[in-house]
Amino acid sequence: DDVLDFADPDTAADDRKVRLQKVLKPGSRFLYRYDFGDGWDHAIVVEKMETIESEPWGAAQVIDGARACPPEDVGGPHGYGAFLNALCNDPNSEEADHYRNWVGPGFDAELFDLRAANATLLRMASNRWGNR
Repeated sequence: DDVLDFADPDTAADDRKVRLQKVLKPGSRFLYRYDFGDGWDHAIVVEKMETIESEPWGAAQVIDGARACPPEDVGGPHGYGAFLNALCNDPNSEEADHYRNWVGPGFDAELFDLRAANATLLRMASNRWGNR
């Protein structure tokens, strides 16, 4: 099973020096943890890798996804579960009203915007992936 998990810091490669394209190949799967405090873990599968000469800083593309990103600072997976439970199962409750006011209008947990996801990656690449 070709899964890269959260490694021991003493044996892990320095992510400031090693690029993903050097350690991954098509079919590789790895876990990405966003926000160590909240524990958002993402399973990522590398479908294809290719060199694009016109993209000196590299490029990435999302080809599929599901559901909206949880609101920032919702409280990790447990907090997001409570958020969804209130909005979906008890939409007229005071708690659901609080969440709607907090998240703002137009939040749709079922919406996945492929174009927006790829636009975000394009902005990151054009910013040299944050390495300016």
